[in-house]
Amino acid sequence: KEMRDRAGSFAGSPGELRDRYRAGIQKTIAKLYNLEVPTIAAVNGPAYGAGFDITCACDIRIAAESAVFAENFV
Repeated sequence: KEMRDRAGSFAGSPGELRDRYRAGIQKTIAKLYNLEVPTIAAVNGPAYGAGFDITCACDIRIAAESAVFAENFV
């Protein structure tokens, strides 16, 4: 609802939103991707949006049959 209504963390201009993504979740994903130790994602349910991004940033991905993946952004 917040995304639809451009409220909460989705409020502000497109530039402000971009900057928040870069300083927030994208920075976290980049740090995970650049770790010097191997990382493993174990997924046993839905991995959508940021969860999918975190999974992709890991070196090894293990998925249960119940795992579901989706990317919600263009």
